[in-house]
Formats: sequence, structure tokens, C-alpha cells
Amino acid sequence: AAAHSLRRCASLRSRRVEDAAEESDPKQYSRDTADRCFDTSPIESSLGQKQLLSNRNGSVAWSLTSSLCLADRADTTELHRPADPEYDIECGMPDETQEEEQSLHNERLADDSRDDGDHFPKSSFWDRIGRPRYALAPMIDQSELPFRVLCRRHGCNLGVTPMFHARHFCERSYRDVNWTPREGEPEDRALLVQFAANDAQTLLQAAKHVQAQCDGIDINLGCPQKIAKRGRFGAFLLEDHALLRDMVGTARNHLDVPVTCKIRLLWSDDQTVALARMLQDAGASMITVHGRTREQKGRDTGPADWKGIERVKAAVSVPVIANGGMENKAQADACIASTGCDGVMMGEAALENPAVFEGVRTGDRQEDLAEEYLGIVETYPTEARNVKQHLFNMLYGHLQVHTDLRRALHLARNVDQMKQVLAELRERPRIRTETHCNKPGEYTAWYHRHRWEYWKHAQAQGKNGCKREAAVKSWSDAQHDEAEAEPAPWIEPLA
Repeated sequence: AAAHSLRRCASLRSRRVEDAAEESDPKQYSRDTADRCFDTSPIESSLGQKQLLSNRNGSVAWSLTSSLCLADRADTTELHRPADPEYDIECGMPDETQEEEQSLHNERLADDSRDDGDHFPKSSFWDRIGRPRYALAPMIDQSELPFRVLCRRHGCNLGVTPMFHARHFCERSYRDVNWTPREGEPEDRALLVQFAANDAQTLLQAAKHVQAQCDGIDINLGCPQKIAKRGRFGAFLLEDHALLRDMVGTARNHLDVPVTCKIRLLWSDDQTVALARMLQDAGASMITVHGRTREQKGRDTGPADWKGIERVKAAVSVPVIANGGMENKAQADACIASTGCDGVMMGEAALENPAVFEGVRTGDRQEDLAEEYLGIVETYPTEARNVKQHLFNMLYGHLQVHTDLRRALHLARNVDQMKQVLAELRERPRIRTETHCNKPGEYTAWYHRHRWEYWKHAQAQGKNGCKREAAVKSWSDAQHDEAEAEPAPWIEPLA
């Protein structure tokens, strides 16, 4: 009852502030919600940060329910309660309740001030998940439980589930297919569960089904695909600050686990920084930044913008994870050094080489990793189609050479048949320079398939450009510069 009264009082206070703002400056009040997000105003906090949440007309926005939530899930973003006796009197808050909650808040601040020399408190979400350096990205039908376990055994510190549609996840039939009781077991931690949503209550309802089996809920704000545009989720919500603030704040205040967000860059640094600060102020405990805009996809992907990620990191106080375009551990470490981020997230590179997190070179242990994955599937069963796709990714280079086994894998209907294909592949010679090679003498990487296919079609001019001799000759002549090549239409099917 007391909590309900406090929330009602906070709501009344908020409406009174908005009414005053509208009377004083109607034009300012009616601006787009993206321009009315919280600013940051400096004061000294117990973490040595300078931060206070204030709205446009200078009033301090404070919610005791948020403070209570922070007491359980301490993060680096602090909310400071203003001295306002009139507020307490109007709300009818009992003196003993004021003293008890203020004491609880002060104890939390005191605990947070005892850090370990880093810029995040010991009691923070970041510390509780082990301060991960290498994270596995969420990938539909691919970052499932057995694959996450495989990556963890090879250096991955944080896993994210495939993206789930929040509205569908509220249905038991959907959960029965996509979520198992073994998700989030000790071998599967630290774990974030990612949802795509465009409604706060739907997100909250879906997240409550999994909060006991994970370390946090991640909101997908980075998907650039057409299905996200049609469904109005992912990167197509980035400009709707009011909706995002509602989703993050609602989840933060009503879940037992923290909330994180995965975003993409916007068209200017100022827009991206404003977005990141708004998400932090709304209650996000961590932000993952994909260093590309939503227009950068497919053949127009291009390199990730590390400078854009660096600016986000410098603008917020919560942990920031960098994502996009990292092919190996050396590039991941270079990204951390360049951007100052707290960790990196890798996706497609890990699909081909789950040991990329520990520095294993792609092509050196593909069969071993595939065999290890099949062993994990026996412990954590998953759909056969997921298993088959992982094997195609891990064994891509060798299957381009031994095409009969590629067809055999395609026809396999269960894990035992897939094991037979793998055993046969082990008996075949390992040839690094063949039909679909990236360069003569280099392993044929699935990660580079788009670049190779685009180049191949441009060279083929309507004919099959997969012939080994033609490929080797073109590369050895060193006359083709991919960066300067004229765009060529995709030729399907190949002659």
C-alpha cells in the first residue's frame, strides 16, 4: 500500500511539473519527444561521476520506486532525491517511511562507494556478471543453448539468446518450442535474454517468464532487417525516445533483473549520444553499440565506425559493449583499446569459429569444434536444423572442396547422420587452396563468403566464376581491387 501511495504521489508530482512547463512555454512543451529527453547536470556523486537527472524546466525528476529498485540492482547511474518537504506533505508520506527509505538509499550509496579501483562499483550489474570482455551476439536460431556453451568453453564470457518476439513469447506454445528449462544453467551464465518489442507491458510480461533463468533482459534496438521495419521493432524504434524510455523504465522498475539495450549508430554523433544518455537515464544497466547505421546491411554493410562507438562510451557512465566487423581476437582487442569500451560482442565470426574468443585461427580446428558441438548437443538437445546450420558454418571451407559431403550433410536428418558426415570429412585431405578460396593459400572462410561471392560474380560476367584456375590467376595478377571495383549485379543462378 505504501509503495502504491508513493507511486501515485510521484505521478501527481510529474503531472504538476508538466502542467507548469506547458503554461510557461507551450512551444517548448510540444516539441518532439526526442528533444525533451533528460539532460545531465553535473554534481559530485559517490562514484566520482558527475550526474543528475533533470528535465528541461530545471525540476528534478525523482522516483522512490526507482530508488528502491536501484537498492536491489545497483548500477552506476544514480538518482538523487531532492529536498522537497512540500512534496512529502502533499503525498502524505509517513515520517517513519521517509526515514526508512532514505536510510535504505543511503546504505546503498555507501556500499557502492567501496569499489575495487575500477570505474564501476563492486555491487554493480557489471561486477555481478563477471565484467565480461568477450560476448556472443544474439543470432536468430544460432545463439541457442548448446552453441553458447561451446563458445563459453573457448573464451566467451557473456552469452545472449536469440532474439525472441515478446508478443509471441507470451504464448505458451511459442515458449515450449523456443525456451527450455535448462536455459540459464550454471554452464550457461552470464546470460542475457533478448526481446524485440514495441510495447512496455508486452515486454514486461514476456520478460517475467525468463527472469529467474538469466542475469538480465536485453532489448533489441539494432535489427535493421525488413521484418523489423514491418513489425516496428529493432533499429526502427531508435528515434522514438518516449516509447524507449517507457519500455526501459517499466522493465527496470518491475523486473528482478537489470535491463540492457543493443543499439545501432544514428546519422549523427549527437543523435547517438542523446539516445544512449536517454537509455541510461531510463534505467539501462549496459548498452551494446553496433558501429553501423540501420542502412548499412547486406552488400552495403561497410566497416564499423569505432569512433562513433568511442563517443558513446565517453558520454555515458554505464558499461558499453562494442559490436560489428570484428573477425578475430586481435581485432576485438584492438577495438577495446581504440574505443575504450568495456568489452566486445562477436557474432558471425564466432559462428564459423567458436574458439575465436581465445585466439584460435579460423581453419585450424574446424572439425574438432564441430565434433565438440555435437557432443554438447547430446547434453543440451536442440532442433536438428539448428545443428545442421552450425555444421555448415563451421565446416564451410572443407565442404567447398568435398562437395559430395556437402550434399550428404544437406540430406542428413538427425545428429547421428551428421556425425557420419563429419567422420568421413576427417578422412579426407585438408586442402586450403581450392574452388572458393579467399586467396591462394588461405583458408576458405565462411565469414568472407559475401565478399567472395560478390567478387566472383563480378569476375564471372555471367559465367561460373568458381573455377580454381581463374580464381588463382585473377588474384595472382593483383589487378582486382575490391574497394574500387564497379558494383556488379548479383547473378542468379550461376551458369
